[in-house]
Amino acid sequence: KYGSWIDGIYYCPHIPEDKCACRKPKNALIKQACDEMGLDSTVSFMVGDREMDVEAGAISGCQTVLVLSGCGEIESKKTGNWSYKPDSVASDLFQATYWILRECS
Repeated sequence: KYGSWIDGIYYCPHIPEDKCACRKPKNALIKQACDEMGLDSTVSFMVGDREMDVEAGAISGCQTVLVLSGCGEIESKKTGNWSYKPDSVASDLFQATYWILRECS
């Protein structure tokens, strides 16, 4: 309706014990998406509701947004102990998008 679309969906099919390179907070899937779509992670954004999302984005060079919807409200209470702090915290995906659009202008 508003001209948005999804270019791809990437997911890790492994369990944590597999210790694969694609399971967040590792960033193999972000690298794969950047390679396949010709993206520069340093001018990209990672939006998620968990610490591992923020960490994966940060180690990839992305700006990061923690959304408080989903698991984000609980996760946000633990940010003092995180290795990587989100660049922004938003109440939901709509607010995260609003912040990203402001950052890009």
